[in-house]
Amino acid sequence: MPVFINEVVIRTSVPRAEGQAAATAAPAAGAPDTEVLVAEVTRALMDYLERQLDRVGER
Repeated sequence: MPVFINEVVIRTSVPRAEGQAAATAAPAAGAPDTEVLVAEVTRALMDYLERQLDRVGER
């Protein structure tokens, strides 16, 4: 009987740029570009899922 798990848990860390430490004190001065951040996270997620598919032999 097959078992399907419909859950993905992703743990990651976001490295800070050197100049970004001061931006946390004043968010308006250097707020991160949300679209760029979403694109990077999406790319990392898709890479992870591709590796998992290769690992379990779904391809």
